[in-house]
Amino acid sequence: MSNELIDLCQEMISIPSLNPQDRQNFQTPYGEEQMVHFVSDWCKTHSLDAEIQPVANQRNNVIVSAPGQDGSKTLLLCAHTDTVGTDGMTIDPFKPILQDNKLYGRGSCDTKASLACMLLAFHHRVNAGPLPYNLMLLASCGEEHNMIGAKTFAQNHGHTISAAIFGEPTELKTIVCHKGSLRLKVATHGKSVHSSQPDAGRNAIYTMAKEIQKIEAFSHQRQKETDHPLLGHETLAITMMDGGKQLNIIPNQCQAYIEWRYLPKHNANDCREALSKVLESTTEINILNYFSPMQTNPDHSMVKQCRQSTDKICHHQKVEGVSYATDASAFDELDFPKIILGPGNIAQAHTKDEFIKLDQLKKGLDVYKTYLANDWGI
Repeated sequence: MSNELIDLCQEMISIPSLNPQDRQNFQTPYGEEQMVHFVSDWCKTHSLDAEIQPVANQRNNVIVSAPGQDGSKTLLLCAHTDTVGTDGMTIDPFKPILQDNKLYGRGSCDTKASLACMLLAFHHRVNAGPLPYNLMLLASCGEEHNMIGAKTFAQNHGHTISAAIFGEPTELKTIVCHKGSLRLKVATHGKSVHSSQPDAGRNAIYTMAKEIQKIEAFSHQRQKETDHPLLGHETLAITMMDGGKQLNIIPNQCQAYIEWRYLPKHNANDCREALSKVLESTTEINILNYFSPMQTNPDHSMVKQCRQSTDKICHHQKVEGVSYATDASAFDELDFPKIILGPGNIAQAHTKDEFIKLDQLKKGLDVYKTYLANDWGI
């Protein structure tokens, strides 16, 4: 295996880039700034045209670009620079270790391996000769929380993109669709009184208990009514609750929080409206956030080219769907083919001893190189 690939991936792992979530002021290990400057400097050292795109306070993307012979089309490669947190990890998250043909460290699997492979494949293809079309690489910030980097790029440059490959740990299977993710806050209201006189008030928790039964029944019904050949059925579940202010006060409010994985044929507002029809009119349902589903025609020529590349390197042409959302959600309103494809197994992402197998790492680079060396199918 190329020492350059392992070295690059190790250097990235050693750079802390934890997603800061909703923190406004933060410092290392939070934020992607060190990764942004590392990627930008690496590109400049390798004579690639890279620019830093401002996104928010202490948050930036890196955009790498190379012109093609036909400037009317642009292929985008995208991988994120941020990682999830490190609480509970049993290994040093920022000390990359090679052991048993695996590379350990936070971000090794999700998704600095994909980013390293994409950068090297990009550089290799640019040096191999004229590009058929424009080629861009987006090292995005914020994917692990609100996809703020991809959204900013899509708003400013999305109209120039003709097709995109998003690097995530798919075991180098070609992913053509994923579910959307919808987070809802359901709130019931009551009347607070002293707990010694409960009948004089209205207990918001009791009201919520009745609503929860309806939500559970609705989730079972939704599973029966929804289906997708690659994604299966929709799922929704209450994952958090809170209510009441004090032990001796009848609660006047209660909140339940729902995580809903919905299919490409639906949208967030439709889902919310469907749930509202089974709950009381006085129950509030608010959308906290959502990430749209993604779907590309499995018969698209770009998909076929990716499958040919994985067949040559991995000896399979698997096309699948996944339940998790990706940066592809940020481009939901743009009508171009989107594919999720990268080295590593999602089962190792976000874990206490995150790793990527070296065989997957090598094949990831080879798959990207093979795809870029042939017809892109766009």
